[in-house]
Amino acid sequence: MDTLVHADIFFFVTTIFVALLTVVLVVSAVYIVKILRNIHEVSKLVRSETEHIAGDVEHLRADLRNKGFNWGSVFNFMKGIVSFRSLKK
Repeated sequence: MDTLVHADIFFFVTTIFVALLTVVLVVSAVYIVKILRNIHEVSKLVRSETEHIAGDVEHLRADLRNKGFNWGSVFNFMKGIVSFRSLKK
């Protein structure tokens, strides 16, 4: 009879532990999904900004090919980047 009581206590404690572990895992999964969504949004932003930078550099290269190297082209390129960045803030 004593063994049966010990088995009941074991299964009761195990059930409580499994229930608590399930709650912790569900809450952790929710936070992980939120973090992954944020990472996805950041990667989309980085991708879009990289495309903008590539376009700017391509435009600078075209100017340098057509007009040759001059500080005016480089200055206008840098001025465009700075003015674009200041508008985003």
